[in-house]
Order: sequence, then structure tokens, then C-alpha cells
Amino acid sequence: MLTREGFYFRALLVLFDGMVVAVAFVCADLIRFASPNFIAFEHRPELGETLTMLGFVLASTLFAFRFLRLYELHPVERWGDEAFRLFKGFVVGFFILTAAAYFLRQEKYSRLTLAFFFGLAGPTLALTRLLFRRWLRTSLYARMPRRRVLIVGDGEIAAGVARAIAEHAEYGLETVASVSGGHGGALASAVRDTRAQLVIIALPFADTPRLAPLLDEL
Repeated sequence: MLTREGFYFRALLVLFDGMVVAVAFVCADLIRFASPNFIAFEHRPELGETLTMLGFVLASTLFAFRFLRLYELHPVERWGDEAFRLFKGFVVGFFILTAAAYFLRQEKYSRLTLAFFFGLAGPTLALTRLLFRRWLRTSLYARMPRRRVLIVGDGEIAAGVARAIAEHAEYGLETVASVSGGHGGALASAVRDTRAQLVIIALPFADTPRLAPLLDEL
């Protein structure tokens, strides 16, 4: 279900992930090259090389997250399950990063900086992204205007649709009523009475013959 709110939700997650990854890389670089007395090094990489490596880091991480569908709207998960999905995405991105760095910039990057980055970014990204996502759901999107939804159906499918709408503020929807079915203009009356802007027909396959009369009412 693609809505304007859902698009904003994904865009904010991408921006947030990019910001956290960039900050983690900068911190890793500062730790690595803080002082030759702390960790010995011959020379600090030039700013251009550091920025190029940062570009590799951002591209590989965001690509992995997109490839693993971490920006899709999905049912609310337990904290541990969602954190594991995020960490798995980060690990995939890190493998892409190290492979690209080895073949394309073998002599121009610090392996120790990447090791520090892995230790910093993985747990930080998982924790902060979870908190940010929950803040978006409970605070930002809860105050946005919502489209009024009328659900047609009274079984598990209808209950699942209502539950998904309630759990996902980013859908930009609000359930105003649920009816078991329509006959004799009942559905049309329910739409008028509730001022529904969207009707979701949530019927099992066995009730397919009921679709045509319902659609006729609308």
C-alpha cells in the first residue's frame, strides 16, 4: 500500500541511515588517526581519499538495505527480530564495502578504520534506527491527516487489515468502521454515514461471488 506518508517514511529512514552511517565512519576515522602515539601510522589519508571511502560506505550500506527490503512497510516485529534484520543488512553491506575497497582501492584505505567502523556502526545503526522508526510511528505520523477507511468483511482477513492499519501510522489510514457485507444499499449507506474515503474489501476467496454486488453498491 503506497501512500504519500509511506513515501515520506521511507525517505526519512534512508536519510537517517545515511546520517548514522556517515557519523560512524567519521568517528572510526578519528579514532584510527587520533594520534600516532595511540595507534601508529605513517601518514593520514588525504581528505579526498577519506571522502571517497565515505561514499563507498554509504553506497554499499544503503544498497544492501534496499536489496534486503529493509525500507518496505512490514508488520511490526519484536525488537530482537527487527534488530537482527538490520544487523544482517549491515553485515551484507560491509562485505560489499570490503570487496569493493579491496579491488578498487587496495592501497588507499585503512583496514583498521573499517574494523572500527564495523564495531561502531552495526550496533549503533540497529538501535538508533529502531528508536527512530518507532518515534516516526508514534509521534510524527500520528499527527498527520489520515484517510478514513471502511473495511468490508468480518473474518480473519478483515481483522488482519484492521490490525495492520492500527500498527502502521505511516500508511496514513484510519479505520472508521467495519461491516460484514452489503445488500440493499447497506454498504453505500455505511460509506455515506462514516464519510469513508477508502473502502477495503477483505473477503476470503470463497466469498468471491459477493464482490460484484458489493462493487455495484459503490
